[in-house]
Amino acid sequence: MIPAIGPHYGKMLDQARILAQTRYRTAMVLPLGGFTTVVLHDAVAVAGLADTGPLLPLLSSTPAEHHAKIAQAAQTLLALEREFAQAHPNHSDTQPSA
Repeated sequence: MIPAIGPHYGKMLDQARILAQTRYRTAMVLPLGGFTTVVLHDAVAVAGLADTGPLLPLLSSTPAEHHAKIAQAAQTLLALEREFAQAHPNHSDTQPSA
């Protein structure tokens, strides 16, 4: 059995906190739906963040000519996230807020 989380960001954070208290080390992220799912899937893959595997049936990848822009946007967001984490070491999205 693989637990599922998402698809909305706030719910995903809450569910990730719960999942972190279990022995599961992976989860299936439920799709956001339509265009957003494909772009998110491709952004993670073309930016080299993770191997996202194949798309769900009946979905198709974003056009290859957009992959460089998608990868750059994903890398920029990741850099900003890391910068924020360094600037705010006591702030963690993986810990329950007080």
